[in-house]
Amino acid sequence: MPPDLSGFAVSDPGEKALLERWGELWEQFQQTEAQDYAEIVRVMRTILGGQMLDLERAFLQTAEELDDYTYRVAGCVGEFWTRLCLRHLPRYAPGVEEEKLIQWGISFGKGLQLVNILRDAPADLANGRCYLPTEWLGVCTPAPLRQGPALTRPAYEISFWRAQSLLGDGRRYIEAIRPWRLRLACYLPWALGIKTLQAMRRTPPFETPHRVKVSRREVKRLMLRGLVFSLRKSLPWS
Repeated sequence: MPPDLSGFAVSDPGEKALLERWGELWEQFQQTEAQDYAEIVRVMRTILGGQMLDLERAFLQTAEELDDYTYRVAGCVGEFWTRLCLRHLPRYAPGVEEEKLIQWGISFGKGLQLVNILRDAPADLANGRCYLPTEWLGVCTPAPLRQGPALTRPAYEISFWRAQSLLGDGRRYIEAIRPWRLRLACYLPWALGIKTLQAMRRTPPFETPHRVKVSRREVKRLMLRGLVFSLRKSLPWS
C-alpha cells in the first residue's frame, strides 16, 4: 500500500493534483524494473537528505558542506540521469569511460545549483540563510553580512569561478552524448547557467537591487540555437 498523503494541506493546484493521484504514481513506481527502482530510491533518498539538512541549518560553514549540499540537491540528479541513459540507450556517449561521464554529470548538476545559489544569495541572506561557506566569508555566522553585504565579495568570487569550472564539465558532458533530443535537453539549462554567470559578472547580485536573470528574448534565442545545433556534432558555447 502507498503511504497515506491525504492529510497534507497544500495551496498549489499542481501539488494538490499530484497528491490526489499519488496512488497511481505509486503503482507505476512498483512496476519499475529492479535496477531503475534502486536508482530512483537512491536519488530520492539523497535529495531528501539535502532537504532535511536545509531544515536543520541556516548556513554552511565549510567548502566541503557546500560541495555535499550541491551534490545532494543537484549533482546526484546528473548521476542518476547518466546511469539510466547508459543503461537504456545504446551509444549514449561512445568513446567516454562510464565513470568519467558520471563525474561530468555530477559536476554539471553541481554547477547549475551553484549558479542558483549565487543568483539567490541576497534573497537567501535577507531570509536568514546563507549557502556561501562562512569559512570563505571570514565570519562565524552570516548575521553581520546583512549590514555589510560587500563582505560577501571574496566568497562570491570563489563560488563564481567554481561554478564556471563545474559547467566546463557540463560542456564536456554535452559534447560526449549523442541523442539529439538529450543534447538539447542538456544544452538549454547549461546555456542558461552560462548566460546567468555572464550577467552576474557584469552586475554582481549584491550590487544590484534586482534579481539577476536572463531575458525572455535571450531564452528564446538559446532555444532556437540549441535546437539547430543539437542536430549537429558541434554546439555553440558562447
